[in-house]
Amino acid sequence: MRIIYSLLLLFSFVYSSAQPLPTEALTFEDFLVDLAWKNHPTKAIYEQKINITESEISQAKTGYWDALLPFVNFTGGALAPNIVPDAPNVVGGLGFGLSFRLRPLYSTEHEVAIAKANKEIADLELTGGQRAMAQKIKSLHGEWSLAKAVADQRLKVETESRENQKLVLELFRQNAAEYEDVNNASTAFQKALEDRLRAEMDIRLAAIALEEWIGMTLEAAQLLYASR
Repeated sequence: MRIIYSLLLLFSFVYSSAQPLPTEALTFEDFLVDLAWKNHPTKAIYEQKINITESEISQAKTGYWDALLPFVNFTGGALAPNIVPDAPNVVGGLGFGLSFRLRPLYSTEHEVAIAKANKEIADLELTGGQRAMAQKIKSLHGEWSLAKAVADQRLKVETESRENQKLVLELFRQNAAEYEDVNNASTAFQKALEDRLRAEMDIRLAAIALEEWIGMTLEAAQLLYASR
C-alpha cells in the first residue's frame, strides 16, 4: 500500500510540474521579455548562425564518401571441358569490394568535430543572448517603473505646491502674509511643475527604450497582456 501511495504521489508531482504556468503567473515584465525575444532581430541572428553550423555539419559529413574506395576484381580460370563443342574452357569471375582510405576518413572526422563544436558554440550564444536580453528588458522595465513612480510623487508635490501657493496668495490679500512668502510659494510651485514635467519626460524616454526592443508601443503591449 505504501508503494502504491508513493507512486501516486510521484505521478502527481511529475504531472503538476509538466503543466504550463497559468497566465496569471506571467508578470508584465516577463511578458515584455517574451515580446522582445520574439520581435527583436537578435533572435533571428542567433538562429541563423545555428542554421549555418548545421549546414556545415552536413557538408562536413559528405567527406566520408571520399574515404570510401570501391573496387572490382576480375578473375579467370580453366574449368572442365565444356559440353558444348568448340566452346572456350575459360570462365571469368567478377568480384566487388569496398575499402577505406584512412587519411580522408581522419580528415573528415576532424572537420565534423569542428563543425559540431561550432554548433555547440552557436547554441550557447543563443542561450546567452536570450539571458542577456531578458536582463536588459528587466532593467529597462525597472527604469520605466521607477520613472512612473517618481512622476506620481512629483505630481503630488506639484498639487500640494499649487494649493500652498493659493493659500499664501489669499493670506497676502488679507495682509496675513508677506510678499516674500508669496514669492517663495510661487518659486516652490514652479520648481514642482518643472520636476513633474521632467519626470514625465523620463517616463517617455524609458518607454521608447523598451519599445525599441519589443517592437511595439507600451500601450499596445499592455493591451496584449490584458487580453491574454
